Amino acid sequence: DVARRSPFGDVIASFGYTVSLYMRLMHRLDLIRATEPGFLGAVGWEVTFGGPVRPGDQIRMRHTIVDKRLTSRGDRGLITSRNELLNQRDDIPVSIDARWLLTIRPT
Repeated sequence: DVARRSPFGDVIASFGYTVSLYMRLMHRLDLIRATEPGFLGAVGWEVTFGGPVRPGDQIRMRHTIVDKRLTSRGDRGLITSRNELLNQRDDIPVSIDARWLLTIRPT
């Protein structure tokens, strides 16, 4: 009853659960698995909420590399990615712009 009277009109997923879906989907990507040995850390996250995740939603991820560059040290790279969770209606309940620091292979 309380959930039905809320602004969302029903039960929705918490932020923590939604982020756990994001992390699970991220670690299934071949690109992420291939770069894990060189992963040094997350530099920043910018989270945007576009709407709730509801029971029964079928969530998938769209991962886009927005920018990549070498750091001033030259032996590390900084990747900026946009990671969007989409539901079966192509709504984007959560978008996370993330910056990652990676070691690079010598050329």
